[in-house]
Amino acid sequence: MNKKEQELTTKIEFRIIEIKKISYFEKDFLEFELKEEDITHGNLALGLELKIDGEQGVLSFIIKANFYYNKDSENYELFGVEALYRFQVKDFKSSFACNKVGEYKIPDGLMLTFLDISTSGTRGMLSVLNTNPAYRKIILPLVDKQQLLSSLKKRQ
Repeated sequence: MNKKEQELTTKIEFRIIEIKKISYFEKDFLEFELKEEDITHGNLALGLELKIDGEQGVLSFIIKANFYYNKDSENYELFGVEALYRFQVKDFKSSFACNKVGEYKIPDGLMLTFLDISTSGTRGMLSVLNTNPAYRKIILPLVDKQQLLSSLKKRQ
């Protein structure tokens, strides 16, 4: 991030206007003939979608996090959540350049802040929503927000 982007990022004011669970699922690992020891070393599949409403100055992040176990080249989805995070940015139109209709240049620093809030909130939702005691013991892996941002930029 260059100095100009860094200065802009530190001056931007925003508020969280909505955090919402869209969906949640939890399956019993015994249904897949797995043992409790198996699921402590599972995998996390993370999906991300971004929507920008320039008129309202709102950025919406939809995070999908599914924890699964891979056995004999087959994935067993154990639990997952889809959550919405909406952020309203003060003076949105004057803060961000619009390249094309509806296409805004948002500084990486700000995007990483929103991703931090969204992924941390999703991690918290999983810890609250999981009812299986074995699932509560699982340590979810860290998420590389820079890699997540890079993959998001490629799709935009």
